[in-house]
Amino acid sequence: MDGWKPNNRLLIKSVHSGLCLPVIQHQFNPIMVLVFRHPGNIISSCLDLRIDDANRDIFNRSELKGFLKEYENEINQLNDPLSFMGLQIGIFYTLWETELKNQQNLITTSHEDLCEDTVEKYHSFFNRLNLDWTQSIQDLILKMNQPGDGFKTYRIAKDLKNKWKKKLNRDQIIKIQKGYSILPVKHYEEFKI
Repeated sequence: MDGWKPNNRLLIKSVHSGLCLPVIQHQFNPIMVLVFRHPGNIISSCLDLRIDDANRDIFNRSELKGFLKEYENEINQLNDPLSFMGLQIGIFYTLWETELKNQQNLITTSHEDLCEDTVEKYHSFFNRLNLDWTQSIQDLILKMNQPGDGFKTYRIAKDLKNKWKKKLNRDQIIKIQKGYSILPVKHYEEFKI
């Protein structure tokens, strides 16, 4: 990227660290950003890319047994991979929401919000993070906003907001909702059944 200069702030992106936010906060005291994404959009992308990562059986982890005990009967009734994917997202989001109550300094946004008016939204987001905004960043965002598929990072941002509504059929949506609705998740509450 021409004109790009490193910032003195280290940025790390991780999907998998969402289960250990308190440990990360205690050990490193970082500025943490949580990017929520609609469960249907996550699973739609996983299906498109043939990624099994959305179903890692985290509900069976011993560290989560106490947390999930009151939901055990409903979890045991699930019998479809899409329902387990919905459950996994529900677990992540419930843990994140709990951590949001404990740590007032967490910064949140949604993937869908960043898909609308991308330059304006990312500029605002950079300001929230106290990161420098440059013309090269704006140019990169505009350059990336073109058709792409698979593991290419090009996408028409405005098409991503409700992608799941076009990609998933009614049966798939119901199965995802069944797992996602078990826990008391507040984000995307309208998606719950």
